[in-house]
Amino acid sequence: MLSSNGVTCELLISNKRAEEYKSENKGSTTKSHVVAIEGRKYVVKLDFSKTGARRHDFTLYADGIELTSMTTTEKKLRIDSIRGKLVNGKGKGKGRGRGKKVENRRLTFGKLGTVDGDAENTELRSNVLNQLGTIKINVHRAKFRARKNKVTGNDRINTAGPVHEESVKGRGLSHITKLGCRQYAKATGSRTTKPIDPENKPYATFIYRYASREILESEGIIELPAPTTIQTVAIITPNISKALEQEAQIVNIKKETADTELVNERDSCKMTLEDLALEIQRLKVELNYNIPIHRETNIGV
Repeated sequence: MLSSNGVTCELLISNKRAEEYKSENKGSTTKSHVVAIEGRKYVVKLDFSKTGARRHDFTLYADGIELTSMTTTEKKLRIDSIRGKLVNGKGKGKGRGRGKKVENRRLTFGKLGTVDGDAENTELRSNVLNQLGTIKINVHRAKFRARKNKVTGNDRINTAGPVHEESVKGRGLSHITKLGCRQYAKATGSRTTKPIDPENKPYATFIYRYASREILESEGIIELPAPTTIQTVAIITPNISKALEQEAQIVNIKKETADTELVNERDSCKMTLEDLALEIQRLKVELNYNIPIHRETNIGV
């Protein structure tokens, strides 16, 4: 939950409070990051209880496009849909808005579309291209009394179109805001207020930057958890196995070398003994030829 000057802002995604990452506050502006998932609806909740003012005006922007601008005397407000065009209804009623209904479109995360060439519907608005992937809420305090206006709709409601790949390259963008299916509700008139805060100096501003979890993790916005023991073993085991395998290869090489040297030494010794035996045999032969043979002879007397 973000807070600024007594106003709190909360973003719900699929009716669950969105986890905020790397929040920061500077003056009256508070920024944070949230994970966007395609097709998930989101809701903005505002609490004005601690501002001391009786009326508040607020404007909601998505991807640099103003989607709605409203005023309220309620202390707490929930914004889950955007008012669209006015249509004729069959309901009964009195006054200028009799029988009128208005389209309501749910706020939804969608995938950012890209194009290679210059398509007809390519997004070219600079304010949109510069603020893709953001939700911004400006809050102004206003005087309590307000003038009623006739019932109107918003015929020009739109969202960001597909963008050229080059315009978003390297910017960490993955999603935009889209509007869900049409739902119809009773039309109510707008009001004109007298703001207390200057238009260019909101009392409080909240900005959410949204993108896929993979992008926020790659940018260090979401810190990756430390690996568990099992994960650590899984990471280390291959390295240990490789080291042991290399060590075993070295031992085998040393063993083979030692065995070869032992065989060579044994063969050398064997050859030496054979040579010695041959030398002895040769000497024996020489002795038989060169040394006179004395035989004892018995001579009769």
